[in-house]
Amino acid sequence: TLPDGVNCEGEPINMPALWTATGWGGTVPIVNGKAWPKMEVHQSCYRFRVLQASTATARYTLQFHANSSPIDFHIVGADHGLLNNIATVNSVPIHISERLDILVDFSA
Repeated sequence: TLPDGVNCEGEPINMPALWTATGWGGTVPIVNGKAWPKMEVHQSCYRFRVLQASTATARYTLQFHANSSPIDFHIVGADHGLLNNIATVNSVPIHISERLDILVDFSA
C-alpha cells in the first residue's frame, strides 16, 4: 500500500489547497447540483430516499421545517433495507455514505 499524498510511483502529489484528509472543504451544501436547495411542496406526504454523499463533512443533521418549526418525519428504511419498526423523529444524524428512506407529511 502507498501512504497518503503520493502517486503510484511514490512521488508526492501536489494537492489543491481546499483538499484535506477528509475531502474537499467548503461551506455551501450542494443537493442534486443546487446550492442551498429549497423545494416547494404540496400539502401531502412525500417519500425521500436520501444518500449522504459528501466528501468532506462526516455528519449532517437532517431536518425539515415549516414556519421555522421542525416537522416530525418517519424513518422507514436505511442502508440494510426497510425497517421492522418505523421511527418518528424531528431530526436525524446522517453520516458519509449512509442511506435513509423517509416519509414526510407536509399536510399539517
